[in-house]
Amino acid sequence: MNSYSEIKYERVPRFRPPLMGCVAKDLTLCRMLTGVWADTLSSLKYSLDGSLLSLAADHAVSDLLYRDAAEELEQLRVLGELIMALGGEGLPEIRGGGRRRSRDSAELLLRAVSEKRRRIDLYETLMSRTGDRVVRSVLSGLITAERRMCARLDMSRSDVNGAEISENKCD
Repeated sequence: MNSYSEIKYERVPRFRPPLMGCVAKDLTLCRMLTGVWADTLSSLKYSLDGSLLSLAADHAVSDLLYRDAAEELEQLRVLGELIMALGGEGLPEIRGGGRRRSRDSAELLLRAVSEKRRRIDLYETLMSRTGDRVVRSVLSGLITAERRMCARLDMSRSDVNGAEISENKCD
């Protein structure tokens, strides 16, 4: 028999009921969310790339960008489920982006904060275009997650190269 110290616990994601059947079909909102999904996937790739590129120079920035990527992966799952529940037939194929790669920690963080702010604006716009309470709740959760990560990234910017926290907060 194993001792308590030998037992390994797995982190189990918290339960969330599926969205299918809980929201009304809305192909217009579905198409808009598909664009946001593609943008989030691109941002995930960029965060992972930035994490790997900054690893040698700045472990703290690398770790922060990696955590950002992990949160974006969860957002992709939620967005994908919402898209399918709204009547989507599948998710779009994504081709490589033409973003310039950088190893500069300050530039990596500035881009990440800018993307978060842009996505917050997109989610808020989409919230204003739907009356579905479930969709609004999902979008509200995504906005909260984006704001939390944006604030973390913005605070880290103040530590890197003495960059000031921008006046345009993540709220």
